[in-house]
Amino acid sequence: MYFWNINSLKNDIRDNGFNDRFVFPYILVYVIITTFSIEILRYTGVEEGSIYEYFYTALVLILSILGTIYIYKKNGMENGNNFANKFFTIGLVVLIRTSAYFILFSIFIAFILIAFFSDDILEESLGFIELLYIIFYYYILGNHILDIKDV
Repeated sequence: MYFWNINSLKNDIRDNGFNDRFVFPYILVYVIITTFSIEILRYTGVEEGSIYEYFYTALVLILSILGTIYIYKKNGMENGNNFANKFFTIGLVVLIRTSAYFILFSIFIAFILIAFFSDDILEESLGFIELLYIIFYYYILGNHILDIKDV
């Protein structure tokens, strides 16, 4: 199982294809990470029941739907192969890699905001950073899936 080296993963997929035994660990780790992330985000930043919470949730949902459609198009739409397998295997590695970069980016932004502005702007900025992250994640994932769209 690959956690960081996306080129080795893509080469392995090209050489060996997919089977359930290969894909299952990626799906399992993907589910664990996303569930954990959802639970953490549920308790941060936004006042429960506020209009901002509903708007933000709707925006995240819309970006995720559009991102998944974008990935599907990059894979060749109805003429593509192994969409779910690619989404979970490559998606997990991209998730780990982009998350590491965005955590560092978020820490850097937090230091700047705390140093030059109030703490209140930090909470608002973290939501915006998360939206940027979602867009960035799907863009990077789409490029990697395009590399192996014929597999």
